[in-house]
Amino acid sequence: MKNKMKKWVGYDFGINGWSENREYHSYAFDPFVRDFRSYMKAEGKRLGLTPLPFKPYWFIASGFVLNEKSGKMAYWSISDVRYFKDEWYNHVLYRTAKNEKDYTGGRNHFCELPDLMESIMDLTNEPLDK
Repeated sequence: MKNKMKKWVGYDFGINGWSENREYHSYAFDPFVRDFRSYMKAEGKRLGLTPLPFKPYWFIASGFVLNEKSGKMAYWSISDVRYFKDEWYNHVLYRTAKNEKDYTGGRNHFCELPDLMESIMDLTNEPLDK
């Protein structure tokens, strides 16, 4: 599968694509989020994981992924795309989560974006205790 997120590597969100009023979003961040959602959905489908809907915040994003087979969840988060150049791609946080409100979860892990869904699969592959 082609990694559509690679086109955003090196993009300077800090100076490129601001909305005219500079209040709520960047013209560049909105398509970035659309591509990110699409990428996560495609990767999840490929591996049998379900990325749950997420709402991006001011130049950051986070969300949850459900492993339907094991019933376990993981939380993921990317840094502010303006201040940490390409960290959203090279250093994605992920960890176990009990539910969609568990933002503190288990031990922090980090990986590159292309490895995120497989890393989440590995983290959540054991079935829940009966």
